[in-house]
Amino acid sequence: METREQKFKIILCVDMDAFYAQCESIRLGIDPSVPLAVRQWDTLIAVNYAARLRGVTKIATCKEALQCCPELKMVHVDTISFDDKGNEIRSTIEDKFKHHDKTKEKFSHDYYRSESAKIVETFSKFCKIVERASIDEVFLDFTEEVKNILEAPDFSREWTSEWKGVLAGGETFIPESLLEKGLMIAAEIAEKIRQEITEKFKYTCSAGISYNKMLAKLASGLNKPNKQTVITPRYCMTILEKRSEKNQKLWWENQ
Repeated sequence: METREQKFKIILCVDMDAFYAQCESIRLGIDPSVPLAVRQWDTLIAVNYAARLRGVTKIATCKEALQCCPELKMVHVDTISFDDKGNEIRSTIEDKFKHHDKTKEKFSHDYYRSESAKIVETFSKFCKIVERASIDEVFLDFTEEVKNILEAPDFSREWTSEWKGVLAGGETFIPESLLEKGLMIAAEIAEKIRQEITEKFKYTCSAGISYNKMLAKLASGLNKPNKQTVITPRYCMTILEKRSEKNQKLWWENQ
């Protein structure tokens, strides 16, 4: 994929790692090394990476998950019920491990939304254009910020082949074009953002840096959890071809 020098975009996709599971482990004080899943009635809606390593997946039932990982901590989402007078009763932390009746309660994701809002506010410190894609995924358009850095009269640096994060598709290289230099700078900013999120809120996230939203989104999922990946124009087709081959293999295996 070729990119015109003066019309490039610099896009960062931030994807929170198993976000609902992180929310619960942090507020309950459960170490991330402990297998944990978030349930909504009898369905799993989030599984942390410690549980995934033990074979637990979101498509498993609660019973299957416990059979696969007996030490799994199963945490229920917040719920809301009503008393005889119609007053709202919100579940407590102590209710997290209790049985919940969906015929008498409704679920609430308000806590996850409030945690997400705090994180998005931090993104706004670094970037003017912040687009929330979902409760746990955000796109940041760093084009203006990066161009301002590159075009600053006093800007000067020695370019090296040391990229922050994983450079997808090939060997590291010294950036030559403005776009490549912009992607390297964006990767450095992305690392600072991820560090601040962890230091302020204890959350980890993965990130993808590229020159359009599709590639940034793809990059964010290549090296989860808690890593960042850059897709550059020179390796873009290599990545897409590998992706296509993987998808074809999965299709044939499921026939």
